[in-house]
Amino acid sequence: MTPSPDRIPAAELSVGSHLSPDVGVCLMEAVSRFAGLPWSDEPACTHPLVAHLARLANDASADAGRQQLVAFVPRLAAAAGDDAGYARVAKGCAEAAWDWHRSLLLAHLIRLADGQLRRDVTAREVGWSRSAVLASRLYRRGPAFRTVEVSVAATRATQGRERERALVDLLEAALAGVPVAVPAQAPTAVG
Repeated sequence: MTPSPDRIPAAELSVGSHLSPDVGVCLMEAVSRFAGLPWSDEPACTHPLVAHLARLANDASADAGRQQLVAFVPRLAAAAGDDAGYARVAKGCAEAAWDWHRSLLLAHLIRLADGQLRRDVTAREVGWSRSAVLASRLYRRGPAFRTVEVSVAATRATQGRERERALVDLLEAALAGVPVAVPAQAPTAVG
């Protein structure tokens, strides 16, 4: 189906996931509607790590700031990406959040580096092919997701408009990490 702005539920974005548009809508549920997919906060059209970030940004935003995230709906609907996108998205988020709160991110990156060293030793002991697949899966569901979560947590240390700008920066960085084909039409409002 072709994405359409009239598929965005006529309600303000709200925190959390919802059973139907009648109850409420979060950013990723708006993406599922826009893309013409079944109602979900995990639509198949969006890279899983980018979708994770979008859900976190939706929930971390203040009510007024959350409504500004609607502008990302068409780009999120076209951000499927690939396996390489996990590293690019996680790196982009960490770099974008770095300017907002260095100390929290530095401690997290040190822990990630320590974990990577342990995985490298295990990879040599177990054999490359099996361990490479395992490390990739662990990275995608472990450190990559955690990097995004820590990046969002770092933005929570900021207040007001600064927080909203930081969350937008994270989404911009994440979307830069995956191929995105922007539809010609874009929604202008949710409500």
